[in-house]
Amino acid sequence: MNSWRFPVAGLATGLLLIGASAQAADEKLELMIEFAEEPTLEVTEDPDTGEETFFGTYTGWVSGDDNALLAGTEASCEFDGYTFEARGFSCGFTTAEKVSGRCLFTDDQGNTAVAEWECQTGASLTSDARCEGKAVWVDGVGKFAGITGEARFHGDLFLDPTEGYSRWRGHWSVPSLAMLTN
Repeated sequence: MNSWRFPVAGLATGLLLIGASAQAADEKLELMIEFAEEPTLEVTEDPDTGEETFFGTYTGWVSGDDNALLAGTEASCEFDGYTFEARGFSCGFTTAEKVSGRCLFTDDQGNTAVAEWECQTGASLTSDARCEGKAVWVDGVGKFAGITGEARFHGDLFLDPTEGYSRWRGHWSVPSLAMLTN
């Protein structure tokens, strides 16, 4: 008689249950990053075209509901971009921005989440010009390990910041085992 079959079957069942508990639920994400101050910014202008390239860093924190996944985390966002001529609403031309970057969200226990993003100048009938785009969660450490998801967002223009915020709406998912670590 093979007595090893029952312990192996028990081990397989245990691993199956652990795997099932590691499944992540896709949850709604709404957050607002409030920037502490205007970005550090370096700008270079092409003397022939007048187009500008720029890079810099925004820092701030995530505000909102204390029960939200990233509430209270510090946000540090590095970015680079360029300007270009674009058609404005009045059928004229204006200067627009195309920007990409990466934000590192860190809580006070050292857990981190990383999102990469891109945005471009946009406006609507109900808002002034702003940078509108998409962010994708790409990495995490600690309770944010395995974070996935994406968000649409809008925020200040980088060369002409005003209110100092960025609002994100989308979804995220973190494996439940990672959430149990903290």
